[in-house]
Amino acid sequence: MRVVIFDMQGTVYSHDSSYDNEASNKVYESKIRGTPREVMKSEKEIILKSLSGDKNELQVYEIPNAIKTIMSYVDKGYKLVFVSFSDVNTTRAILEYLLRKNNIDLKIMNSFDIVSTGLIGSKREESTWRKVLGDYEYVDAIYDDNEINLVVAGKVARELGSKPKLYGNV
Repeated sequence: MRVVIFDMQGTVYSHDSSYDNEASNKVYESKIRGTPREVMKSEKEIILKSLSGDKNELQVYEIPNAIKTIMSYVDKGYKLVFVSFSDVNTTRAILEYLLRKNNIDLKIMNSFDIVSTGLIGSKREESTWRKVLGDYEYVDAIYDDNEINLVVAGKVARELGSKPKLYGNV
């Protein structure tokens, strides 16, 4: 099956209403700190509050055309894999929120894979991408707003036999 990989923060959503990655990261870092396990736990709690309407927490804003791009791949029969530092349930909740906002049936979530790199390693490391991509036969495209992550993911995908197109944004 043909696969498309999507990073989440900065690619599918932002914590900044103007979609500025630097501002989004600053907002995130002002709210969430600690070890990877602590960050994943507190991020999950904060994001779930936000998605429930708490305007005092980190907000989630869809990057323009993100869901449209995602759904174009779904319509073409691709397997979609969402790769994020966040806990799998946090990523799932964000995706469900964005899909609901776009009036898309949440049953589509059953076809998505969600991978958390939070306890695997940095997306800047080849070993992390080998673990993430090793389960997929052929990766057609990778979306990641971080150029280093994108280059490393593309390199590993090529080493595994794919020839992915690399995109810094949707």
